[in-house]
Amino acid sequence: MSREEGLLEVLTHRVGANYISDLRKDEFRNSLIGAIESIDSTAYAVGEWSDVLDYLTGMKTQISNPEEGKKTLLRAL
Repeated sequence: MSREEGLLEVLTHRVGANYISDLRKDEFRNSLIGAIESIDSTAYAVGEWSDVLDYLTGMKTQISNPEEGKKTLLRAL
C-alpha cells in the first residue's frame, strides 16, 4: 500500500535534505524557494499549506486557498 507524501516530505526530497527540520537551515533556502515555486499549489489542501507555513516560518496565518498559501510562504521565506 503506498502512502502519498505530504508537502514537507516532498520539499525535503526535492532540496536534497536528510530531515524535514533541515528545511529551516539557511543552506537550503534558495533550493527550498525553487522547490516551492515548482509545485502546483492545488496539489495540496489549504490545511497543508498552512501547516508548512507555520512549521517553516512560525506564522499562524489563515489562508483561504492553496495559491494564497503558496504565495504567503514564498514571501515569508
